[in-house]
Amino acid sequence: MKDFLNWLDVNMPNSISQMVFLLKDRNKWIFAAVMVGIGLLLMPFLLERASENTEFFAFLSMAGVIGVGVNPLLSKDEGKTAIHGDALHYVCAALCGVCSQLLVALNRPWWLSLWALYVVYTLLERKADKNMFVAEVICILTTLFFCFL
Repeated sequence: MKDFLNWLDVNMPNSISQMVFLLKDRNKWIFAAVMVGIGLLLMPFLLERASENTEFFAFLSMAGVIGVGVNPLLSKDEGKTAIHGDALHYVCAALCGVCSQLLVALNRPWWLSLWALYVVYTLLERKADKNMFVAEVICILTTLFFCFL
């Protein structure tokens, strides 16, 4: 287990959004297209699974995903948008993460048990720099499991 964690430590980015900066400037639209595509393709599944009173969380979470995706296209330099620095990215990421997990919690709360993996990782690794990536992956997994299982 420790070998696997060491491998992750070397190869894992600090966050999913950090991967966009591995792309050349002219290819940042690929990240935007993937994020917008995820938002648009997941929306029908989220709405189908959500109760009528919680559908707005689906819209807010997918608006967050789309905002995170288009943010690099607005950037002048690494992660800094022309408008408000990193604020747009952080607001959209928080909107996506919080609203998607509220949607899951209010409709199928047992999927939130996947956050136990995050707790285990945090206890074993004890490094704060990679925790955001793991939290984002857990957030995505709970949302995907909510949609498809």
